[in-house]
Amino acid sequence: MPRPLSHTPRSVALLCLVTVAVALLPACAPRPPTVARLPVLAVGDSVMELAGSALQAQGISVDARQSRQFKEAIPIVQWDGAHGRLPSIVVVHLGTNGPVAASTCDALVAAVGHRRLLLMNLNLHGRRSWEQANNVVIAQCAVRHHLRLINWKAVSTGQPWFAADQIHLNLAGTRAYATVVRRSV
Repeated sequence: MPRPLSHTPRSVALLCLVTVAVALLPACAPRPPTVARLPVLAVGDSVMELAGSALQAQGISVDARQSRQFKEAIPIVQWDGAHGRLPSIVVVHLGTNGPVAASTCDALVAAVGHRRLLLMNLNLHGRRSWEQANNVVIAQCAVRHHLRLINWKAVSTGQPWFAADQIHLNLAGTRAYATVVRRSV
């Protein structure tokens, strides 16, 4: 038969000390470093979506979704702006999924308002008939509105950053993409 526990002042004090130590243990444990949130929202399609974790690791908020059209960025920034959630810097990388009209890009600029807008061109390796035309529209919009153009086409051409479809990114590509965006803002 086990010996009954005695409740001496010393054993009670020791039990209290162990209880407090166990309760404080999570507070004392080293925490992973937190990434400072930047005042940046990145809006994109599946190309950006794949790089979402890498962008977030750099402190960038991401709103990216597969098959998103360029015109879909407008209500996103309008909603965020109306609700006080649109940061001071907006990066848009869209155009993979269809043609972009100059008027749509102008409407996006108007929706972003006084905030800093960066546009990112495309590198689809010629897999979409609208790639070149969209890059022209995006570049002309950037010039017309004095915006920064992130030249993803130039930076990524010849790099081993793409999946087999030559549009989406592999793991190395997601990291490179996030670095390019972070250095541009």
